[in-house]
Parts: sequence; C-alpha cells; structure tokens
Amino acid sequence: MPVTLRPAGPADARAVAEAHTASWATTYPGVLPAPLIAGRTVESRTVEWTGYLTDPRGILIVAEEPDGRVAGFVNVQPPRNPADSDYDCEISHLYLREDCQRLGLGRKLMRAAADAAAQRGWRSAVVQAFKGNPGAGFYPRLGARRLGERAIGMDGLTVFETVYGWDDFPAAMG
Repeated sequence: MPVTLRPAGPADARAVAEAHTASWATTYPGVLPAPLIAGRTVESRTVEWTGYLTDPRGILIVAEEPDGRVAGFVNVQPPRNPADSDYDCEISHLYLREDCQRLGLGRKLMRAAADAAAQRGWRSAVVQAFKGNPGAGFYPRLGARRLGERAIGMDGLTVFETVYGWDDFPAAMG
C-alpha cells in the first residue's frame, strides 16, 4: 500500500480523528465496554486531536494514502502518567484503520516515531495497550518488554492496560 509518512499539523485533526474512531470501532468490541467505544466520536476526537496537534511537546506522524485519507498514525510525547517518569517518551497512540493493518505500516510508523524521538534526545519509551487488545503482541515483537498491568479510569469506568517499555527505543526500531 503506497503511503506517505509525514508529520501532522492542526489541519489534520479531523482526518486523524476519523482514522482513530474507525480503528476503535473495529479493534475494541469485546475488549472495552461498548459505551466507552460509542462515546468516542469523530467530533469528540477532532477536539482531542486539535489539542494534541497544537502541543509542541508531542510528535504526530501520519501515514497518508494518495487520496489524502489517513491510513494510520503514531503519537510520541513525554510520558503522561507519573508512573512512567523513568522513560523519556511515551508512544501514546498507534492506530491503523482495519483495512490498513498487517501491511507493515505499524512498523514503518514506529520506525518514524523512533527517529523523531531520537532527534529530541529521547531514548527510552513506554507504551500501553488495553488488556485484551488483539494487537498488543506487536510491541514485544518490536523488542519491548512487558512491564506490568494497571487499572485506569475512563469516563467513570475502570479498564486495564498492559504496559511495555524499551530502554533504547531508537535502537530497537533499527
């Protein structure tokens, strides 16, 4: 699949929100409570991504198809959770539309994220995956080690995530 990887800007908020919402709709049934999935609309995600895309601390890279649609994206930023403060950065989002999965785009996005992190002097990285996420095995295949699990609150609900980390994220992505 021909895609262009590029840094995203504020004008990309809606396209990223569309890909994000589509990915949640196909990935998380049976993993997350249905009200949590349904509550994440393109409109609410557009607001969320507008905030991320105007925050200079983060780096969002999109995989854009020739028609301009976002096939997927990765966001790298300083860790949000104080429990992850021993890490330089966090892969806070890695999502691909279902029709774009298992084509090597996730690896390409992670390599681009590692390059961007290295340019900022970030070496170690952490990532969380919702417990039961069918794609969570991707991170250990990229050299991440399992650090543990934790409960988080979302919209008044408790969900669980598995935490993975890399001591040298850029080196692991080769």
